[in-house]
Amino acid sequence: MSREERLHENATPLPGHSDGSYRYAIDYTRQDGTHLGAVSITPDFQTALDWTYFMGVRRGQLPAVVAESKGIVSPLWCNERGEPYCRGFRVETTTADGSQTVHCDFPRTYFKSLAENGSWGWVGKGELDVGERYAYHVRAYAVASDVSAASAIDVRAEPTAGFEIEVVPEQIPLVTSRLDAFTERATVEGPQTEGDMPVFLASSVIDEACSLARDAGANETGGVLVGRIHEDPSKPEVFIEVVAQIPAQHAEATESSFSFTHATWDTADAAIRLRGRGELILGWWHSHPRFCNPECSEARWKDCLLASPFFSADDIHLHRVCFPQPFQVALLISDLPASGPTPALFGWRAGTISMRGYFTAT
Repeated sequence: MSREERLHENATPLPGHSDGSYRYAIDYTRQDGTHLGAVSITPDFQTALDWTYFMGVRRGQLPAVVAESKGIVSPLWCNERGEPYCRGFRVETTTADGSQTVHCDFPRTYFKSLAENGSWGWVGKGELDVGERYAYHVRAYAVASDVSAASAIDVRAEPTAGFEIEVVPEQIPLVTSRLDAFTERATVEGPQTEGDMPVFLASSVIDEACSLARDAGANETGGVLVGRIHEDPSKPEVFIEVVAQIPAQHAEATESSFSFTHATWDTADAAIRLRGRGELILGWWHSHPRFCNPECSEARWKDCLLASPFFSADDIHLHRVCFPQPFQVALLISDLPASGPTPALFGWRAGTISMRGYFTAT
């Protein structure tokens, strides 16, 4: 057994969901070059699968449906180190009849949160200090030598006694529109990244969210974003239009957390039905009250995380669980020391949640 295999065999597993043909591990090295060892991981590739399928929808290659996507996950080997080290992975997904195939490549940063979680094991052993920098590399090992590529992650139901269960995907209600007609009357906001799905936010939604954030004072508050999903076949492209926000009644909020309850969802669903415009839930919004010490100098704001918009670990968890669709976004209103209530938009990008740009429209 090689040194690499022994490290993998003795690695500590982390919870999650992995492709059935490859096992993954993260290799850690301290900044001074000291090799710490490996931690086995079981990545959840579902958001990558969903992102790949949605990219096919945006390109006009795949049917516009909401369903748990399935496909093939294959490691991309590192150019410098070679196998088993990965620079990322590739996802391939197809239509049910196999007539269309779409693939997307994902970088090593997809594993960043798992690497951060695993690093605490080295901290607990006293081999890393809290806050100490480290390097990590992702490794992949084939489960069996006769498996040449990652097998499909199959979510089809097995036949039951006497009958079979057929899962019918839910159609995404796309409104045919001209993207240029939206951009011509909109203002670009926030950082723009090539490949992001266009998002149009009504300025009234931002104004209402800022007002509710002020009224909430020291506590967080939030709500649900509703609107329509459009397609422009001439591009082709899919984009969303957020036309309203529904304040989250019965939500659980404190000075540092915000979460939805069953009553919140019931109220939001009732409000959407009452509006009667066929709108969808396109995401959520919440506020961050001023976390910064009011006595801090303006010079310190530039280097302070709390003085800029950020998504906390709890925010990321809520978005992953409650708003997992690739087209769903999150508006954050941060009470910043330099500017007061300040909007920022977060959303899915290549299977992870990132700050992103958007358009405002009156």
